[in-house]
Amino acid sequence: RAPAAVAAAGARDGDVVRDAVARDGDVLRDVEDGCDPVACPPPARRLEPVGHVVIEERLLFDSDRARIKRRARRLLAAFSARWVGRTGWTHLVVEGHTDHRGRDAYNDQLAMRRAERVRDYLVEQGFPVDRIQVVSLGESRPVSRGRGARARARNRRVEIHVMRSIPVSRDDAAPADTAPASGDGATVNAADAVGPRAAQLP
Repeated sequence: RAPAAVAAAGARDGDVVRDAVARDGDVLRDVEDGCDPVACPPPARRLEPVGHVVIEERLLFDSDRARIKRRARRLLAAFSARWVGRTGWTHLVVEGHTDHRGRDAYNDQLAMRRAERVRDYLVEQGFPVDRIQVVSLGESRPVSRGRGARARARNRRVEIHVMRSIPVSRDDAAPADTAPASGDGATVNAADAVGPRAAQLP
């Protein structure tokens, strides 16, 4: 039998041609793209840094520990509340950093545990777990090159980088290291998208 086609509520890919979908589940071809909407992948997207916050160890954790302090929970809750009001903030990268003291392997493990604790608390506050990536950078990216106590304190920190997902235009070349993200089509690795000049949060 001939399918009864109806126009979709809007253009699937931004052009003026409406996609036609049959009421009985059959799918008609997009007349401009020549592409079956079921067979075609979702539009590609990429992550763009919005800004970041830096939280020093003394505010979050006791020395050599990965348990979040009680007062730090209020700070992270305030950050979560700010995220709720910003619909353009779609992904987070949580980085753990240490100072230069101790073995590299131990520093990497401590930095990862701390980043994971921050992620877990943000998830408790309602941030989608599949939109948060945790990264351990250990002592590899110090913000201070000094060796004194003040420099070490600055380097022991957690950074939260805020990202937004934006469409990739058809003229853009697809990145070589793209990976699927929930609901977003092809998306670059969130940590790879974090640049060294990310601004403070607006």
